[in-house]
Amino acid sequence: MKKVFIGLAVAVVVAGAVYAVLNWPPTPAGQATGSSIRPGSDRALQNAMWEALAAHETSYLNAYSEQFQAKPDDPMEVLAAFNELAYNVTGRGGLWRKTVPDKYFGCASNEDMPICVQFRKLEPELSKWDGLQEQMMNIESPKEARTFLREHSREMEEYLKTYVPQDESFSAVQSTPWFSKNLAASM
Repeated sequence: MKKVFIGLAVAVVVAGAVYAVLNWPPTPAGQATGSSIRPGSDRALQNAMWEALAAHETSYLNAYSEQFQAKPDDPMEVLAAFNELAYNVTGRGGLWRKTVPDKYFGCASNEDMPICVQFRKLEPELSKWDGLQEQMMNIESPKEARTFLREHSREMEEYLKTYVPQDESFSAVQSTPWFSKNLAASM
């Protein structure tokens, strides 16, 4: 009977070790990953994103005016500011889903105009950013925030370049790559 228990114990230990090895995620860094982000660059990445967000202080992030006076200590602040910006730009009541269609094109009262039809077709592209915002809202620690920034910084930078006009004026909206690509032909 002792041999059975010893054999069973050894089998459990070996199975646990195999499971741990197979499920232990590697953390490659450097050239092998093709990433330009290197270990130790979290602070630089955080500061760069903060500076990019600060460019929108007067248009979308008025609530962060005081915080933009210094570099952020907490990466969660960076994500909170980006989340606020994303809500104001591509969120359900934001610039691209409410202000531009209704204020500039009258889509609330004239849904059949070609540009209004185009806005409806583009809704899935805009709503994909809701998922990213949801992920940001579920982050509970600075460590998670740093990891999120590392994993999504390129996507966030592309978002800022593509969707975010300098302000909400019609000329600024028209100058965005997203408008040029998706809506200019419908006018």
